[in-house]
This record gives sequence, structure tokens and C-alpha cells, in this order.
Amino acid sequence: MNKNEEEFYGLRDKMDRSLREAGSALPELGRYMELALKCVDETAAERPTMSEVVKEIEIIIQNSGASTSSSSASACLRQLILEALSKE
Repeated sequence: MNKNEEEFYGLRDKMDRSLREAGSALPELGRYMELALKCVDETAAERPTMSEVVKEIEIIIQNSGASTSSSSASACLRQLILEALSKE
């Protein structure tokens, strides 16, 4: 994967169509993609810990204007993490 490719890090063809179409309306999408790429780094020492991932997601959510202290944001974040962990 080419992290330098401007359009979705070279993942455009693998993305769900609704995400591709909403890409410009989701400025934080690039940050999520950068985080995801860090999580699958070939070198284990370069991968973030789950607590670092949670912290980064909270920062992304906060910067997008959503409140990380709201119960719905917290519940959404917990659900995403549980789904990711269940796929390992």
C-alpha cells in the first residue's frame, strides 16, 4: 500500500462505495486510515497498543466535533473496539 498516494492511500478500490463517495465530507477518514495502517505495520514494535489506538480514536472523534464524553460516542467506540478484537 502506498501511504503517499493522495486518494485514500491506494485503498480506493477496496473501500465500500458509500465511504468513497463521502470521502471529501469525512475529513477525519484519512486519520482513521493512517491509524489502521499503523495497526497492521509489519514490525510489531511499530504497532500502537490498544490504549494508544483508543486514545487516537478519541482524539479524532473530538477533533471532528463530537464529544468523547457523551455516552453515545463512548458506546460507539467500545463497539468498534470489541468488533475489531473479535476478528483477531
